[in-house]
Amino acid sequence: FLQRTYSPWVAPLVHYHEYQFGMVHRLDRVSSGLLFVGKTFVGYHSLVWQLNTGRLKREYIVAVHGWIVPDICLIDAKVFHLHAEGGRESQVTEQGKPSQTRLNNFGHYALREHPEEKFSVIAVQIHTGRRHQIRTHL
Repeated sequence: FLQRTYSPWVAPLVHYHEYQFGMVHRLDRVSSGLLFVGKTFVGYHSLVWQLNTGRLKREYIVAVHGWIVPDICLIDAKVFHLHAEGGRESQVTEQGKPSQTRLNNFGHYALREHPEEKFSVIAVQIHTGRRHQIRTHL
């Protein structure tokens, strides 16, 4: 899409494989969301610097199955990513890398037609950005 939209003179980086076509950050392929893409070398390196120094804040609004206890504000648990047979998995374990996820609970909900199906809407802010961190911590 970006290569069709921008010429190499307007956005040179989206045409370079060596720089991942300007892609700095993306969510999982099965998720939809914001992509961080640098169109120029200056823009790309500025985004990388902001991401690596913690100046770029990543916050997501998510609906999760079940009711998240409002007292949980910070999950500080190591996340270990392993390449399992037939797929990739992440899990909380002492072998993992330090990972922090901050939660802000907006509320608990149930469907009128199916009151047994409960879910929570929360804001999730990740401080460390491990692979599958949100999914693994929740």
